[in-house]
Amino acid sequence: EVLSLSGLRLWPLEGTGDRYWLDSGQPAWLGLEVVNYEADTLEVTLANASLPAGWALTYDGDPDWSKSIPAGASASLNVTVTPPQDAPAAQTTWLQLTASSGTLQARFDANLTVNQQFGLALALPDRFALLGNVESAVKFNITNAGNGPDLLELNLSGVWVTDETQLLSLDPFETREIAVLANSGLVEPGTASALAVSVRSLTAAESGQTVAQSGTLTLVASGLLLAPGSVEMLELAPDESDSF
Repeated sequence: EVLSLSGLRLWPLEGTGDRYWLDSGQPAWLGLEVVNYEADTLEVTLANASLPAGWALTYDGDPDWSKSIPAGASASLNVTVTPPQDAPAAQTTWLQLTASSGTLQARFDANLTVNQQFGLALALPDRFALLGNVESAVKFNITNAGNGPDLLELNLSGVWVTDETQLLSLDPFETREIAVLANSGLVEPGTASALAVSVRSLTAAESGQTVAQSGTLTLVASGLLLAPGSVEMLELAPDESDSF
């Protein structure tokens, strides 16, 4: 004997699954159908108690949903769920929607995972003045603008710096100050040289994406510190002068 369905059911419409990958701040849409298999009209409400703080949920554009559904009839709706703009990458949560009418209940569950989004910002000053023949720290900032931890490859090159490659591990939205030692050596004041900086995301590269930034900073020698032994000592008597 085949028994007919009874009670209340919450069915996914075509195209609606039980797992979704979302970008931070971007909505996902689910189509659902509420079916009344009872012999009487049911007053049905929908509720969700599973989403973390900051996530948004609407039913046909409204924060609440309730409907009178006649016996044997159904009502369809669109559910929109949106993670916050700063949702961390790989955050996974369950969307648990419950349709209820008195003691009758039906539930629909979907797994929601936030995608990792990558971003880099490189803040270089246009020019940096340093005293000639003195080792100076040239500073600039690198920001991981993505919503997940990132491993960055930093490349530095220039005549007045040591060419090198550094690996930097940055947390989501972290800004890191970088200090590079530069020394012009014995050059005329006003002499300029370029410091080339490039940074790329190794984490993004592993996922097949190219995320990189580069720039050039002009270093200018503003003065000259003479090397030891190159200074001539003068002894002058009162009211005596000399030139060099």
